[in-house]
Amino acid sequence: MLERGGRTALVVVFTGEVYNHTELRAELTARGHRFRTRSDGEVVLRAVDEWADAAPARMEGMFAYASWEPGPRRLTLVRDRLGIKPLYYAQIADGVVFGSEPKAVLAHPAVPSRLDLDGMRELLLSAHPMIKTPGRSVFAGLDELTPGTVAVISPEGTRTRRYWSLTPVEHRDDLPTTVAQVRSLLDAAVTRQLRADVPVSVLLSGGLDSSAIAALARHAADPLHTLSVDLGARMSDRDAMGRDPDGPYAELMVRHLGSSHRRVSLDAHELADPAGRAHAGRLRDGLTLGDFDTSLLQLFRAVREHFPVTLAGDEADELFGGYRWFTPETAAAEFFPWDSVLGRADLTRLLDPALAAALESCRTP
Repeated sequence: MLERGGRTALVVVFTGEVYNHTELRAELTARGHRFRTRSDGEVVLRAVDEWADAAPARMEGMFAYASWEPGPRRLTLVRDRLGIKPLYYAQIADGVVFGSEPKAVLAHPAVPSRLDLDGMRELLLSAHPMIKTPGRSVFAGLDELTPGTVAVISPEGTRTRRYWSLTPVEHRDDLPTTVAQVRSLLDAAVTRQLRADVPVSVLLSGGLDSSAIAALARHAADPLHTLSVDLGARMSDRDAMGRDPDGPYAELMVRHLGSSHRRVSLDAHELADPAGRAHAGRLRDGLTLGDFDTSLLQLFRAVREHFPVTLAGDEADELFGGYRWFTPETAAAEFFPWDSVLGRADLTRLLDPALAAALESCRTP
């Protein structure tokens, strides 16, 4: 919060992390701002005070924040470029309710907790919150701020604008140049995200993405702390999807990197416990993908006992085509690769016939 003349001038609520906060702090200090803490949250506050709606374009990281200016009665909602941090909001008769997850917004008595048909369609399409129409939630009247977007809400109304978007261009670099560029970008990202006042670990599965992150982190972290999930699997074991176990490959990387390694054991009985799955579903605000959410929840509970910050290789499969349905055939086809997977999922057979018929009808406006 900032005060001027004994009155509140600006309030910022922030979640996430700004990786270039050190550089922004130096620039803001040169502009006359004085800091009382070392947190990136105060950097966000001062950046909003200095640059207003232009502030998010200067930030690098995963974040969402809301700024409130009492004078003009203006609320500004901001989400990071790729939408790593979520932000939901609902407009009510006398204001706006916002939060980082649906249940936070729906807790307000003026926001109805009600699914609409389009929300149900999207929920049942894939049972995954990342595969849906941008900006839409499964609840009626509840919107999700799209990535790279600023929403300004005032007595004059609501206006939104994109402050960042990815512009596709033809790739013309040769293979050596491409490899060098990708390595440079990954190296810079890993080094930047290792900035912390507490010990940082790296989740290591032995796959390409986590192994690359751990190898790059080895140059910036001393000692390097790594963590892996121990399910007691052997090199010859495979799961129901035909995937090799993580453990043996993680051990190979640990020996190669010489990291300080810790194995995190997951409880198979807890993974299969219906109460645990229900709890993961409540945290997810939607359907869960088998044991995926329950295992993640159990994993990060265990990780949190040892390290408050950890790096993981999320979204690497999306960027580098790591999923099983990313094949040379699907890459050349004129449809999204996951269409072939989603097309086989028919969850409507589990529904009440009347609801299934309504979902099959024309989409609501």
